[in-house]
Amino acid sequence: MRLICAICLLAVCGFFAACGSKSQSDAVCDDSTQVTEDSVLQQMANEGPTEDEIAALTDSAKQEKPKALDEKYRGLHIYVSKTTMHLYVLDANDSVLFNCGIACGLRRGNKTAKGDYRTPEGQFHISGMFNSTDWVHRTRDGRAVKGCYGPHFLRLATGRLGGIGIHGTNSPRSIGKRASEGCIRVNSANIITLFNEYAYSGMPVEVSAEGAPLPAFKGLAAPKKDEDESVRNEPVKHEKDSLHRKEASHSGAADNTERHHEHHKSADENKHKQEEMQREAEAESFFE
Repeated sequence: MRLICAICLLAVCGFFAACGSKSQSDAVCDDSTQVTEDSVLQQMANEGPTEDEIAALTDSAKQEKPKALDEKYRGLHIYVSKTTMHLYVLDANDSVLFNCGIACGLRRGNKTAKGDYRTPEGQFHISGMFNSTDWVHRTRDGRAVKGCYGPHFLRLATGRLGGIGIHGTNSPRSIGKRASEGCIRVNSANIITLFNEYAYSGMPVEVSAEGAPLPAFKGLAAPKKDEDESVRNEPVKHEKDSLHRKEASHSGAADNTERHHEHHKSADENKHKQEEMQREAEAESFFE
C-alpha cells in the first residue's frame, strides 16, 4: 500500500514539474518575440533620425525666412494620405498642384506618444522651414551620417508630439513604405520643389487616418455626376446619331430614287409628246 502511495505521489510531482517547465518555455518564447520586434525597431531607428534628435536640431537650427503670404500662396495647403502613401499640394479650390510619394511611420495608427513609430493624424501647420543639408544623424553605434534629412526640413506643429516634419531622405527606396519613426519622408527632389515653390510658414497640413478615402480633389476625383451621365448617355447618343445617319441615308436614297423616277417620267412624257407630234405631222401630210 505504501509503495502504491509513493508511486502516485511521484507521478503528481512529475506532472506539476512538466507544467512549470512548459510555462517557463512559453515565457521565453514571448520574450524572444518581444526582443525580435524591438530589434527591428532598433534597426529602423539606426537607419533614420529619432524624434528627440529632430527636435534638438530644429530648435538649434536657423530657420529659413518664411515666404510672404501673397496671392500666390494664399489658400495653399497640404494633404498627406496614408492610404495612397502620397502627399498632395492643393490650392484654395482643392485643385491639385503637385503630388509625390511618401514614407511614413513604421507602425500603423495615430501617434499617441513619442517613440511609438507612428505618424500623427489630424490638422497641423508648418511651424518651421530649415535647410537640413548639413544636418548630421548620430546613430546609436556612434556613426555620423549626413543626408538623412535631405536638403530641407519642414517642421510640423504637433503639440507635445514634437520632432515630426516633412523632409527629404538619403534612402529613396523607402518611399512608398512604412519606414520612419513618425516623420513624413519624400524624395529629395520633391522636398526641393515643396520648399521652393509651395511651402510657407503657417501652411495648413492635414494627415489622413489609416484607410481614409481620398477626398474628391479636382483633377484626381472620379468624374462628377453630370460627367458620369454624359459618359453613360454617350453610347445612346452614338446610337441616335447612327440612327439619324441611317435615316438620312435612307431618306437621301429615297430622294434620289424619286428624282430618278421623275427624270424617267419626264423623259417618257417628252418622248410621248414627240411621237404624238410626229403622228400629227404625218397625218397632216397624208391628208394634204
